[in-house]
Amino acid sequence: MPMSLSHLSSAAVVVLLLLSSEWNRCQGQPSETPPAASPTVVPRRSCRLIVNWDQSNMCGLQLTAAHRKSPPTAATVQAAMEQIVDDQASAGIDRIVHCVFALPRGCVPPGFRSFPRDQIAENLFENTPVGFTPLEQAGIDRIQLALDRAHLRGMEFLGGLRMNDRHQKSNEWHDSHPEWQLPEFAGGMDYRHDGVRDTVLAFINEFLERYDVDGLELDWQRWCHVFRPAEAEANAPLLTGFLRQVRQRLDAAAHRRGRPRLLLGVRVPQSLAECRGLGYDIPAWIATGTLDFICPSDFFYTDFQTRVEDFVALTRGTGVRVYPALHPMIGWGNDHQNLTLANYRAAAKSALEFGADGLQLYNFHYHWRADKGREEDWPSVLLQMAQVRDLALINPHERIYLFHPMWNGHGDGIGPSGVKRDIRLILPHDDLRPHSINLRLAEDASAGPLEVVLKFKATGLAARESLAVRFNADDLTVTSTVRQHFPKGQGARQGRLLPAYDLFAFPLDAAGLRRGDNRLTVTRTSNPSSGEVVVQEIEVHVTPVQHADPGQSQPPCR
Repeated sequence: MPMSLSHLSSAAVVVLLLLSSEWNRCQGQPSETPPAASPTVVPRRSCRLIVNWDQSNMCGLQLTAAHRKSPPTAATVQAAMEQIVDDQASAGIDRIVHCVFALPRGCVPPGFRSFPRDQIAENLFENTPVGFTPLEQAGIDRIQLALDRAHLRGMEFLGGLRMNDRHQKSNEWHDSHPEWQLPEFAGGMDYRHDGVRDTVLAFINEFLERYDVDGLELDWQRWCHVFRPAEAEANAPLLTGFLRQVRQRLDAAAHRRGRPRLLLGVRVPQSLAECRGLGYDIPAWIATGTLDFICPSDFFYTDFQTRVEDFVALTRGTGVRVYPALHPMIGWGNDHQNLTLANYRAAAKSALEFGADGLQLYNFHYHWRADKGREEDWPSVLLQMAQVRDLALINPHERIYLFHPMWNGHGDGIGPSGVKRDIRLILPHDDLRPHSINLRLAEDASAGPLEVVLKFKATGLAARESLAVRFNADDLTVTSTVRQHFPKGQGARQGRLLPAYDLFAFPLDAAGLRRGDNRLTVTRTSNPSSGEVVVQEIEVHVTPVQHADPGQSQPPCR
């Protein structure tokens, strides 16, 4: 996509030269994969983009696809894994976090003494993809292989620990310690007990002795609860002390190896209130000097409402960095759609504009897993993420902010952290009061003219009934509203299942946008004849006028 490069940094120019094609999935034109880079050591740069992989999904699907026609050998698997790491460097990834431990599942590398390796856990999902067996039989350590290649390509490599992963409800280690289990959360362990924390510390000791990694990331978002709910806040000092112990082990490992400080990061829920309720005392973790970075994150989806600035305010002046997470998935019940590049731009702009130091990609393999994305989208979709590293790369292009239901349909709409996020407006029958919701945008007209369109879907609306709509101070009812009725509703391939609905689109005055919370207010008109009306799947489409290109103003691929 042609554009002027004169205003971009040299690093940005390199990224654009590597990634000159737009994300063309809507048009069915995947980007070409760049040739493999020569194996020369690349200097490291400051961290802007992190990717987090579970124990196999960095390479499992790609290895399976690569060896459908011929059996894998250690040599072919090693070459494929090296290329996969190289592709991440080409995508602008600065730091790879690779899961090496999951309590209580036992997903640990071969040969560890501190924790049993559970073969049942290893076979969950894609955790034993084609090729790992011949690699291990040849004596090649896949963690060491990925670590060495990452360092060669100028990337940091951290071990990732899933602190209470409940994918598997039972295994030998878990079942042998009934006194340590969380009765409210099957498969979870209670960190109130010294034995649980000591087990994790023993693994960390052995892992740091074995691998010269750049640090550790503790993923508390797998599976959020590490205490009984009624005891979580009171037990918070136990986790603060535990993090001090982890920091001590990292410092000792750095001293042994003659290295500077090793990194310690955490993945936590996207609001400080949630963290506090789970026993995660983020202010204390920062004040003790144990942390180097924090990744606020929803459990499974990209949350366009995250108040990144709340975390940034706590870290100001401390050296702790903030990297909000971007997930491919949109919301519960939307089983076939992923975010588009325009969506990622919007989410990244929100994070960076409100003070984030960079971004983390999580569960990104859903873009090339067959039930969610397309196998051929590796590595082209990942390569596109280099375009969200920096505001200079984001600002000239279309952004689409999504305010879709995230956990509606999951129980009572409550996510794994225990918090309900219902991004809908419910307008009951015969209720003529205004109903409002805040929508967070990182937009205003100060950077240049913008074309802005608000869209939403309304279910339950009678054919002759209309809605009064306001956006901040602007009355949208008098604007050139577009309303389209879809009598057959929305099928699974288009997103969440919906009955018949009306799609509304309103042009917005960019001068009325607020950087931060924007107020959408919807009111039923007099004498409503229908039942409950639900306003949902709200979107704000933003296109910079000076770079408007009809070929880039495509709707989301759904």
